[in-house]
Amino acid sequence: WEVPHNPCHADLYFHYKSTKNSAFQFFEIANNTKENYQGLEYLFSLFFLSFCRTYIFVKTYYLPNYLSSQSLWQLCLYADSDIRKYECFLEQFWTELFPYLDKHMTIHHKLTKLDKEEVGQMNIMVEKLMDELHNLVIEGGLLNYENDDKGE
Repeated sequence: WEVPHNPCHADLYFHYKSTKNSAFQFFEIANNTKENYQGLEYLFSLFFLSFCRTYIFVKTYYLPNYLSSQSLWQLCLYADSDIRKYECFLEQFWTELFPYLDKHMTIHHKLTKLDKEEVGQMNIMVEKLMDELHNLVIEGGLLNYENDDKGE
């Protein structure tokens, strides 16, 4: 206790990599030329959940489990109110975002009915939030992930 505490994000690499890979998988489907968006809403929900949990972990050293998407977002705001700048995307979403995300945390066997504009809104949110996390984790020097990534 006499030595100053050196903060450590023990499992940050795994959480960041999972979030980044979810974003890349989302982009692969969202940006395909055939506009086949089947399952995209589940990847979007997975990304949002992964983003929030990783963001909270980086900011507070706490990794929340089993919370609603709205509770996770509230924890992100608590961890750093600067993230409020992205709330405009949440407010402009074509439907109530948090119930939509929570609904798609469970797999349903159904056809996807997303149109290009809806996918575009999702795409912007994933891009902006992933940029925020990248700046926080990689540019902030918490991980040297880019040199460690072999395209997995």
